[in-house]
Amino acid sequence: MANMNVTVDLENLPSIKAAIDDHVKGPGVGFRVPVDVWCGGAELRRGLKRAGIESWGWMIVDDVILFDVPRDQARSAENFLEGAQIPCNTWTNHNDKA
Repeated sequence: MANMNVTVDLENLPSIKAAIDDHVKGPGVGFRVPVDVWCGGAELRRGLKRAGIESWGWMIVDDVILFDVPRDQARSAENFLEGAQIPCNTWTNHNDKA
């Protein structure tokens, strides 16, 4: 059996995990939230979970918190963020094959 060397760039690990989650969970709707909102990303994630909204692909890029939610929960996530007075932008996941 041949030896195999695997190298992982730890800086890209969150984006690799997000891509795997997108593939497994199907196309979702992406959210962008400024990193300087009144709550941190962990608190935001817990709040979405308490509201029954699944999320994945969490990462911070250029002072923006990025995450995805299932398409059928996108409106609920928008309402949650609006109710918490958290500004956001959404986009349709690039993996959408519909």
